[in-house]
Amino acid sequence: MADRADVRSLEQLEEFLRRTEAMRGGLLKELEALGLELRRMSHWLSEEVIGYWRDELTKAQRRFAECRDSLSRCLSSVRADEQRPCTDEKKRLRIAEQRLELCQQKLRVSQAALAFWEAERNKQRSYIVRCRDLAESDLRVACEHLRGQIETLHTYANLR
Repeated sequence: MADRADVRSLEQLEEFLRRTEAMRGGLLKELEALGLELRRMSHWLSEEVIGYWRDELTKAQRRFAECRDSLSRCLSSVRADEQRPCTDEKKRLRIAEQRLELCQQKLRVSQAALAFWEAERNKQRSYIVRCRDLAESDLRVACEHLRGQIETLHTYANLR
């Protein structure tokens, strides 16, 4: 073992400390941004997409009922010679029924997408927590330990 330590690279240790602290700060900012984006995606799926298709389903149900009633009125006749073909009403009812089916399908798909998204988000949550622990705990402790070592080396270098 040498009786003297080579402390010529204190500047590089200090630069390493600065970069490590900058990386820690950047990691914390990125994790915060990631959390925000994940919450925005969950909100968009649960509130906006599903809400939109619920509203559209309600409108489609109302329109279907109106078209069914209109066709029923058209088909009702007092005498046999008053019967009409009601072609327009039948066409409107068919279109309303197709729209109703589309809205029901889109709502089911949106709800399935939300369930899938939440399951995937929960799977990834542990990785995010580990990254946050690394930044908030492990890197902070390492930086403080390195700072202490640098101070000790400065003291040693000043004694020489």
